[in-house]
Amino acid sequence: MTPSSRTPEGDDNTCGVCGHEVRIEPTRPPGDATCPHCGALLWFADKQADSPTTAKAAMYWRRAQVALGAENWQAAERWLSKAAALDPGNDGFRQELEQVRQKLAALRPTKRRRKRQPD
Repeated sequence: MTPSSRTPEGDDNTCGVCGHEVRIEPTRPPGDATCPHCGALLWFADKQADSPTTAKAAMYWRRAQVALGAENWQAAERWLSKAAALDPGNDGFRQELEQVRQKLAALRPTKRRRKRQPD
């Protein structure tokens, strides 16, 4: 694995996928960065936002990413819904949730009407 090119300044976080502790500078906004070990998307709390709420939303986002990796669309929708409810201003949460809902809609079987049999 190639070491990250980022400097050691930045915010602490733990990757929910590979479990490595990282210290990198996230983008502001939206407050994300990729894990230098596995490439998973990490979310960082906004320093001006309510930290416990944002941390909980980020936890739900990480769980959704794991569910998406396993193609568990129902679980991903549930976690993304919770993340979007906690951080309604986060466009990334809402866009991902909409994509998952579209995927679920595409996977649902369409109902067919039976043809009426003549009496």
